[in-house]
Amino acid sequence: MSKAIEKVHTVLWGYLKSQVFKAPAPHTVQELKHPILQEVTQIPVEMLQRVMGDVRKRLLLLRARQLIAPNVPQP
Repeated sequence: MSKAIEKVHTVLWGYLKSQVFKAPAPHTVQELKHPILQEVTQIPVEMLQRVMGDVRKRLLLLRARQLIAPNVPQP
C-alpha cells in the first residue's frame, strides 16, 4: 500500500473499528457485517473531507517529486 493511501486506511479503519466494537464484540462474520455497514454510513463528512484533502496533498507532493505519473500532464 502506498504511503499516500496508508494514512487514510489507518485513520478510517481506526475510527471504524472503534465505533463497531463499542458494543459487545460480534462473534460471527454475519454479526459483524451489519455494524460495519451502519457505521460506514455514519462517518462524519468532515472526517472524510479532511482525509481526502490529505490524500490529495500527498499525491500532489508525490507527483511534484515525479514519483507517480511522471508522463501525465499537470492539470
